[in-house]
Amino acid sequence: MKKLLICLFFVSCFKFCYTQEVNGLIHSFNEYAGSYPVEKIYLHLDKPYYAEGEIIYLRAYLTNIHLKKNVDGSRIIYVELTDQKKHTVRRIVLHSDNNEFAGQIELPDSLPPANYHLRAYTNWMRNAGEAYFYHRDIAVGSSSLKAQNLSADSDFQVDFFPEGGVLLKGMENKVAFKVLGSDGFGKDARGILRDDTGKELLQFQSEHLGMGSFVFLPEQGRTYTASVESGGKTKSFHLPLAEEGVTVSVTQSADSICLMIRSTQIQPEQISIIGQSRHSVCYALDGIRRKEMEQVVIPKNKFPTGIAVFTLFKEGAPVSERLIFIDRKDGLKIEMVPDKSEYGDREKIRLAIKVTDETGKPVEGSFSLSVTDNKVVSPSIDVHNIKGSLLLDADLKGYIENAGWYFAGDEAERMEALDLLLSTQGWRRFSWQEITTTHLKPVYPVEKEFQLTGKLINMLGKPIKEGSVILFSNNKSMIPDAAKTDAGGRFGFIGFDCPDTAFFVLQGRNKRNNRTFLDVKIDSTDNHAQLNVIPLSPVSHSAALPLSYIKQAGQHRKFEKSMWTINLPNVEVKGKKMEEAKEDKIRQWMFSYKVGRNELNNRMPLKYELRKLPGDGAVWIVDGVEIDKESIKDMLEAPALYIESIELVSKPGLSLWGARGQNGVVIIKTRNPLDIIQSLEIAPPGLVSYKPEGYCVRKEFYVPAYDDPKIKGNSTPDLRTTIYWNPVVKTDSEGKATVEFFSADAVTSYSYILEGMGENRIGYAR
Repeated sequence: MKKLLICLFFVSCFKFCYTQEVNGLIHSFNEYAGSYPVEKIYLHLDKPYYAEGEIIYLRAYLTNIHLKKNVDGSRIIYVELTDQKKHTVRRIVLHSDNNEFAGQIELPDSLPPANYHLRAYTNWMRNAGEAYFYHRDIAVGSSSLKAQNLSADSDFQVDFFPEGGVLLKGMENKVAFKVLGSDGFGKDARGILRDDTGKELLQFQSEHLGMGSFVFLPEQGRTYTASVESGGKTKSFHLPLAEEGVTVSVTQSADSICLMIRSTQIQPEQISIIGQSRHSVCYALDGIRRKEMEQVVIPKNKFPTGIAVFTLFKEGAPVSERLIFIDRKDGLKIEMVPDKSEYGDREKIRLAIKVTDETGKPVEGSFSLSVTDNKVVSPSIDVHNIKGSLLLDADLKGYIENAGWYFAGDEAERMEALDLLLSTQGWRRFSWQEITTTHLKPVYPVEKEFQLTGKLINMLGKPIKEGSVILFSNNKSMIPDAAKTDAGGRFGFIGFDCPDTAFFVLQGRNKRNNRTFLDVKIDSTDNHAQLNVIPLSPVSHSAALPLSYIKQAGQHRKFEKSMWTINLPNVEVKGKKMEEAKEDKIRQWMFSYKVGRNELNNRMPLKYELRKLPGDGAVWIVDGVEIDKESIKDMLEAPALYIESIELVSKPGLSLWGARGQNGVVIIKTRNPLDIIQSLEIAPPGLVSYKPEGYCVRKEFYVPAYDDPKIKGNSTPDLRTTIYWNPVVKTDSEGKATVEFFSADAVTSYSYILEGMGENRIGYAR
């Protein structure tokens, strides 16, 4: 557990006077952090843009605030693709017990070319709000796409942000600004600052995505106006009024953080400072300010890599705040080395991967790998990457333009631009007023597993107490089960396997095993988060998709089916159609005694149908799974409608079970619930069908096996744009992994993108 640094003094002129206020603030913060643990999501996609009808392959990384695998966190992720009218185009559910979420989104063939919005969230993340979901724009092109000349809107807005939140009169102030166009994106601008007499004080201009800063000294009684020009249009904006107060500003060196406390007051005053990062208090200080400017130096190693927030309190109330980014240089180091420097068409590529920490120690982890063709795909790793998402985007409220850019290199300009971002976009997960006054419980619970709940009622709508509901599934790995109802008729199933192909049949009974005049009401699910306004890139940006990509993607879809097909010579089959058995029953002295579908009475309970067999059994097997008879007591009371066959293994076959089979073996095979519903003209009382929103079953990315000469010799062109996609690449104890795949046709150069996590660290490489 990280030790909290409590500063016992500022500098020599500070009188230490530790109060209950800091203790109370820390206690409130810890209570809040414990009640609202943070979850973050990042999606790694196989490529940055797509054509209609293609498949978006993705890996979702779900972590807590400390970049650890959260054993108490969510196990279900929702991923949605929406259009510019906020209509859902596709929605999938990802589920994993070992934090390896992967799946795919199949784009419709008729999807109009445009920019679409991709977002991902857990049910728990809805408590923090949509601003902390994963967001990303996805361009979808089409062979019918024509470049659009949209009229440019030159309107813009400028906001000014004095460092620390207050413009102090009579003192030099650093003021950051941000210029946003009407589309919500940063715009380049330049401006002139004047006082109320019209005197020009300074000129300034934006440095990155409409952000910049300047320093000036506001005088007593003066007001200030900035004249800003952007895109050929000039507008005037008033700066905040200078006032009395106390603020905190921050600078960094290689190993230290320097806090500067400045005040317009001459008299000493009691102040406190709390520094927190990743939802943990890392630093606290309490003392008396005696000078107009006081300096505090803090070792940087007290904070983890990420956003650190320093809040200045006066008389227990927050009066100033500053966000900074601390980089401990402790990200993963990734090496990818192919076995050859050059490859021919349809040749095997063997890629060696090695992952270490900053000291060179091997790291075990889980990663995802995308390989794309540079002829038609330009990777967006410098704009969208796991660092920008989990270290920055997930901790700031609001849209972060090109979050990954700040971590795509070590240039000083990137860190300076990042500091401007944190100076202008200081919205974050909580406010201190919220922490100290809010005691509301989270609305949305953590989802670890799928559940199905409902109510059993009679024809008058009254609950059935001490009844039961039996559940059958088309998933043969799931044994039919029953749930008891409580005094309110409520029942529930939890922890079952629920792929998107799952289909269930439920039937209710009262405590006298009567099914007449009963109805099963299944609860509706609340797992759709409202979609609010999210900045989308202008539609015209879609036209910037390489035409070569759109053309190749279209050709690939055309040839895809025949690409992996080997044509066999015609074969003439001669034979006689087998006659259907008139009865599905195997007689005594054969392998077993079996009663099939045609002999079962749908209305009779299974236990009565078992009497048709000449004995009982000590071993019970349902759909290939051995269970004890006590566990299927409710199933034995269910009608034989749910059963495909029942079988008693005869003596010659008991040897397969050894000594356990001496007292008999009963094998039960259940029906597919969909077959049950389709075979009924009138549904029995209390019988309902249910098709849930199950998880997306991951499809393996297919790479042709050119080891086979017949496949390698196929004349159909191999036009893959994504050459290889592997959502789960695991490094071993030596930090190593190896993957193999085949090149496509017309090889030029490929881009390898590996992203992932290991030992509470994240990293990516190209």
